[in-house]
Amino acid sequence: MQERNIIAIICLVFLLIVAFTPFVPIMLESMGYNNIYVERACVGVLSLTCSWGFIWAVFKKDDIIKPKKEGKLHMAPIFLITGAALVVVAWFTDLPLWITQWTGTDSIVEFSNEVMTGGLMHRVFTSLLTSAGVLLIRYKAFYREDNVVAEKSLAERELTYRKLYNYTHGRDDYD
Repeated sequence: MQERNIIAIICLVFLLIVAFTPFVPIMLESMGYNNIYVERACVGVLSLTCSWGFIWAVFKKDDIIKPKKEGKLHMAPIFLITGAALVVVAWFTDLPLWITQWTGTDSIVEFSNEVMTGGLMHRVFTSLLTSAGVLLIRYKAFYREDNVVAEKSLAERELTYRKLYNYTHGRDDYD
């Protein structure tokens, strides 16, 4: 449990650094990448990884033996397509930037005379849209359908057996 607390703290710190600082754009600028789509994809992947690590560390059960998953695995294509569309919209369109402009949180960040538009909330909205898409894919697109087998009660089975026995032995009383 102690190790998971450390993992949760580390993931939360990195998530806050990615979401609330211009660390990723500055790092990519210093490496020579100034493509906005690469920046959005990096912010999305890093925030997603940190979010999953934090959720795993906080909500993981200590069960060593996992219960067997029963039921046939099904896919809901509408949720799969919607989740993938949310990730693509977050990473490859200007929707997060439009949301920041609409909410008035599109402050401009300057770093060594380089202007990065969007500010803090641009990364936050990119992370939120990415998380929403991945959660749709993870929890709604794939599900297991339990096969419910309705069994007769013991009295009903006995009655059916008695009826069949009487029928096969030529008796007229099937009750």
